[in-house]
Amino acid sequence: MKILTHSRLLELISYDPETGEFRWKVHKRSVRPGSIAGGSNIAQGYWQIRIDGELYRGHVLAWFYQTGEWPLHEIDHKDNIRSNNRWLNLRPANDKQQARNVRKHRDNTVGYKGVSFDKRRNCYNARIWSKGRNRWLGSFDNPKDAHAVYARASKEYHGEYGRID
Repeated sequence: MKILTHSRLLELISYDPETGEFRWKVHKRSVRPGSIAGGSNIAQGYWQIRIDGELYRGHVLAWFYQTGEWPLHEIDHKDNIRSNNRWLNLRPANDKQQARNVRKHRDNTVGYKGVSFDKRRNCYNARIWSKGRNRWLGSFDNPKDAHAVYARASKEYHGEYGRID
């Protein structure tokens, strides 16, 4: 595997940090200068670009393009939209930080992240996962109050990576 250099990347494609779009600068087999580089991976939702026979994810290339350095860890999409490679939407993140920036589970019947309904006690419970354990935040009469407590805890425990929706 040939490692892509920053100068080679700049030679082949342009990146617009405002839109997150990549465009080819060169003419190759089926590629014309100015055409969109890459495409969406339907299964995973990431933008991908094949350069010199290797497949790269768009958000990683955007980071490399802008900084000149390969990311040390992962690159997180702040809005959780994997194809949104706008520069302001990208940030470096380790595994724990990425795990904090997830939306509520699909099977969440209450409608609020960090909140569940306790049928036995007829109340809404708020919990948050932090520092390797599930932390109890309290029981509430309605889901909005429970979620408000979760949102405050998320900001405290998870900082900028805490997602509340």
